[in-house]
Amino acid sequence: MFDHCYYLDVRASDQSESRFPIEIGVAGSLSSFSFVIKPTQDWIAHWSSEAQLNSGTSLQELNTNGLSATEAAQALNDNLAGLVIFCDDRTDIDMVSHLYAAAESQPKFRMELMIEGWVDDMISDYARLVAEHKAQHTTLDAKPALKGAAAMRYAHANMIPL
Repeated sequence: MFDHCYYLDVRASDQSESRFPIEIGVAGSLSSFSFVIKPTQDWIAHWSSEAQLNSGTSLQELNTNGLSATEAAQALNDNLAGLVIFCDDRTDIDMVSHLYAAAESQPKFRMELMIEGWVDDMISDYARLVAEHKAQHTTLDAKPALKGAAAMRYAHANMIPL
């Protein structure tokens, strides 16, 4: 049932209203990938030492290794076109929308907030499984957003009886 589901996690620059996406991770049964995003000129104006401290990523790393907003949007469309992509936080949806606005493009996939409509016990079970996966995979050599997406995939698959 969940063999071909994909999960997306976004790491934002900070928690402020002017936050922007700096990393996206996608995990699925057929493929997983992640990338950092080079800030646009508008986004750079909101970068601060606090953003660097909170994100653990330097502006230099984003500028050197990041995809432009256009390249990032295209990479998502190339890999996810026609699919429903699950996320566990409305901020992920907002950050993807922010990315596509900067790229002057539209996603070719649909994002769904998978925890919408869940009862408290389901949310608690899900959060426990995410934390369990992250604790078991602390040495996984992957970007934080990819680790988050992989943990979502694990939790969702293990909490729902098939």
